[in-house]
Amino acid sequence: MPREVKRVAVLCSNEVRDGLHMMVASHRIYNEGFSVTTFHDRLHELADWFFPHTFQKYPSIEKLQEVLADYDMLILQHDSSERTKQLKKWHREGMLAPLSVFYPLYHKRVHPPLERLDRVFDQRCSMVENVALAVSSLLNIYYHSKNNGLCPPLGLEHRKHRKRVLIQSHPLFEEKFTKISQAIQNFGFEVQFLPENPELCLSEYAALIYESGYLVGIESSLTHLASNLQIPTLLVLSRRALRLWIPGWLKSSIVTPPRWLPKTFGKLLHVNRIVNGFKQLAMADLSLSES
Repeated sequence: MPREVKRVAVLCSNEVRDGLHMMVASHRIYNEGFSVTTFHDRLHELADWFFPHTFQKYPSIEKLQEVLADYDMLILQHDSSERTKQLKKWHREGMLAPLSVFYPLYHKRVHPPLERLDRVFDQRCSMVENVALAVSSLLNIYYHSKNNGLCPPLGLEHRKHRKRVLIQSHPLFEEKFTKISQAIQNFGFEVQFLPENPELCLSEYAALIYESGYLVGIESSLTHLASNLQIPTLLVLSRRALRLWIPGWLKSSIVTPPRWLPKTFGKLLHVNRIVNGFKQLAMADLSLSES
């Protein structure tokens, strides 16, 4: 990172999981003594969990260049949004501070030539691991950390309700919720449906997940948040996924349709396959806690 850099803006993609991943960069840069602002439209809802980090919602594209003029360096999580296209255009025109682009996926025929500060992710590693490696490389530090600074506020107890299993809202689970719920309850657990409510604050989701024993869900911001909070998670996938997209803090257990079946999501992920996956997850967790 250039010596003259004092203030850094970390520019995240829109999803909450993107913000959680890029907070690995923000937290590492902050700990190295730089002033950091993380741009994301919802992470401020977790301000109490990310104290003392600074967050800012994205301004309109018309005002974005003016806002970013206060920073000595920008770190951009690449995506296909108009905002990213405009930022790269301003960079080419010399209208921005030094820009480091983090590419989850990079294709020579689609993307511009790489520059010195750009980083391309390894698809064999999780997003979290890749961000940690990329920011360590920028800082010229040989070791890396996946710590993004997420820390619960006082008064919360990790896995306080150890027998509570959260099942994420999704058509797959809604159609089969009764059978899945009853089977899990037969193992001695209580089950709670976890709806994705756009009006619910992220801190409320975080508190609920943090004090629960387990989460069952698809790959989403909530399963990444659970991994970040060290909550054992059963990840239900429609097909084998790149390691890049799998939650990268606490390792998840994964259920997929049998390899020999066509790639159909809900119909082929039978209740028994999900229930057996949860049973194995719970047994492994119990064995770990007793060791």
